[in-house]
Amino acid sequence: MRSVLLMLCVAVSLEAAGEVVVAGREGRVSATVLTGLDALPLNTMHSWRVRLVDSDGEPLSGARVEVGGGMPMHDHGLPTEPTATETEPGEYRVDGVRFHMHGHWELTLEIREGGGSGESGDVDTVTIKFEL
Repeated sequence: MRSVLLMLCVAVSLEAAGEVVVAGREGRVSATVLTGLDALPLNTMHSWRVRLVDSDGEPLSGARVEVGGGMPMHDHGLPTEPTATETEPGEYRVDGVRFHMHGHWELTLEIREGGGSGESGDVDTVTIKFEL
């Protein structure tokens, strides 16, 4: 099975319990990011919800989602190691998110369809860029 790396980028202001939809450059995946918060807090653990759908608009269930990111301008990663768990078909909860300072942040989601490791399944990477 082929492996595809697809970078999705969007600059956003995640506030007021915001919802951000990030569509794939080639239309293979779409991610809806929901913080569920009035504002992103500093130095407080919180969770995000992410809905993943395929190019047909169907929930992308059974994917393995790895969470990363950081502050590229400061050359450091996240202060925590968030994890993603599927809570219902195509909906994932990202737990353990914490930001410790104001500035430009990126949160990345590496999505491997089929939940496999190695070269099996298509790989999409969603990058959410925002300012705190």
